[in-house]
Amino acid sequence: MKSFILLLCAIAALADSPTAFEANKSAAVALLGRQDFGAALERAKALNRERPDDVDGYQLLAAAYLGLGDYSEAEKAVQWMVDLRIGKADAGGWMMVAHFREVTGDIDGAMDAVNLAFGRLGPTAGQERRALQIYSARLQQVAGKLNLADRLLSDLLAEDPGDEAAAEVLAAVRIAQHRRSDAIQILRRIARPGAHPRTFYRLAEATGDPGDYAAFERSAREKISSPDNANRELALYYAGAGKRPDEAERVARLEAGRRHDVFTMDALAMALHAAGKASEAQAAMTRVLADPEILAHAAEIGVKTE
Repeated sequence: MKSFILLLCAIAALADSPTAFEANKSAAVALLGRQDFGAALERAKALNRERPDDVDGYQLLAAAYLGLGDYSEAEKAVQWMVDLRIGKADAGGWMMVAHFREVTGDIDGAMDAVNLAFGRLGPTAGQERRALQIYSARLQQVAGKLNLADRLLSDLLAEDPGDEAAAEVLAAVRIAQHRRSDAIQILRRIARPGAHPRTFYRLAEATGDPGDYAAFERSAREKISSPDNANRELALYYAGAGKRPDEAERVARLEAGRRHDVFTMDALAMALHAAGKASEAQAAMTRVLADPEILAHAAEIGVKTE
């Protein structure tokens, strides 16, 4: 799971105030929640111009730049955010640092930042604490610490069996534990009408069932023009099980025109490979090697990694 949903739970702790400045912050947070990173960036830039010493403004800038894949600019915004707090970033700030470290391949550093975020939480920050726990479990899963991730998520689901974010990460843990039938049971429970297309994709990938892929394709195509889409997954489907390489490339290029984060570029590389454009695929892939899933894709298309 590579969405910003958990990250935005932390950012949503921004102060609720009647001032126009705070209202514009809330609008930027809403745009981030809808994955409309370009519009969020413009709003964040305006806030930053108005108050260049506002820490939350840099947090919003960093989130928008990360969503778009502008990692050098995201790093600058994160550094400003931390510097302005004189090394004492709040929980949302450390969550941002964690996400930046994750997408640039520093999983251990990301976990360190999450631990610092836990230390900045207040006694009443229940929702933010839960978001951090889910994100921490996902990082543990990526790092191969499956038993620890399992315990964290099982505890969370014991408290709230309806927590779909925790359930989706637990499904990924179950697959990594070679407990695919358990993962499918979890995903079938949450892949109901109204769920995000990504959930249907995870179910289809787990089952390999043509009917599940068809349900994913229908759901994904309904959101193909939405900022909060599943175009990366749709391109990967067409490049693989869907066997429509030309459409894979078209969808991937459409999304890459909006954003060029590592996961979108990974999908583009896989689509180009499926379309027989090996050199272009390898060139795209060499730019984004960090995530274990992407490393597996790299090996598939012949890109060697150290």
